[in-house]
Amino acid sequence: MSPYILFEIALALRSRKLLLVFVDNRLPSGILPPRVLQLRYSHVRYYDQIPEQTQVLRLLESYMGDLPVPRYQPSTSQQSCGVVGLSALSTSRGEELSQLINSRGYRPVLLDEIGFKNPLEFDQFEQLATLGLVLLCTDVPTERSNYWAGAVCAASLPKIEFTLSPNYPIDPSFPEVS
Repeated sequence: MSPYILFEIALALRSRKLLLVFVDNRLPSGILPPRVLQLRYSHVRYYDQIPEQTQVLRLLESYMGDLPVPRYQPSTSQQSCGVVGLSALSTSRGEELSQLINSRGYRPVLLDEIGFKNPLEFDQFEQLATLGLVLLCTDVPTERSNYWAGAVCAASLPKIEFTLSPNYPIDPSFPEVS
């Protein structure tokens, strides 16, 4: 599969958009995440498969319904809470935060530990698909934490930003918590 097509698929996954991929039978399994709606076809029997392909397109069209198109996220994973900047916390505080996340019914996902350099590796987008919200510590301005902060914004995920620094410059238009 062309790296350009994979990049387009990655963009759709990152933005959590509905996606249907027709995959040639000659390609190996596992190129795409299993939650991506996909249909394999044979380049030899292509015309014999037109009714099947038409049915899949009708299924996609019926799922989409009227505008706006719903997010397509048929993930069977437990909903998770992303954590960015956990290294700013002490080990005991990090464990407390993980316990709090678990007690609320979420699985904690340490986004700082997930690679992001290769846009054709889909693990980062699969992690984004299961996130319900993100906790972001602003005290760790690394390349990785900045990437994940941007990815979370691009995916329109709710996030809670916090700092442990009492001298952090807070925008005066936001009320302070005492």
